[in-house]
Amino acid sequence: MNVKEFEGIFYRVGKWRGHDNYECMQCTFATLGGPEKVLAHVRKKHFSWSERCEPMVAIADRRGREITPEPVDSGMEEMAAEAVTRSEVINTFGEEVGAMLISAGYSTLTSVEPLTVDDLMKIEGIGRTRAKKILKVMSE
Repeated sequence: MNVKEFEGIFYRVGKWRGHDNYECMQCTFATLGGPEKVLAHVRKKHFSWSERCEPMVAIADRRGREITPEPVDSGMEEMAAEAVTRSEVINTFGEEVGAMLISAGYSTLTSVEPLTVDDLMKIEGIGRTRAKKILKVMSE
């Protein structure tokens, strides 16, 4: 896995006193320790999965023979896909409004699409003007 491919999805690189500063795009965490360190933070704090998914009960076919499921991928692809959709919401509506939508459970553009002005106004921090702007952006 090339950690640089996740730049702009899970972390961004800024500068701090002339050094590369790796900043989590989900929270305020930042490190000078490189992309591996910020990705370790993202995995630990923002996503939960098992490196290998072990069955909790035996799975059997119709004849009663046990079936061993294939190991589940480490989850990086799913994590990347979720982060991309979250980034789309933030990129579409801006940091502030995007964060409000995500914290209210609308982390994809398709989840925002069916909302009405009244639905959007139920989200803390979004009034009628912002709700109308969100719907205008979604209609473009």
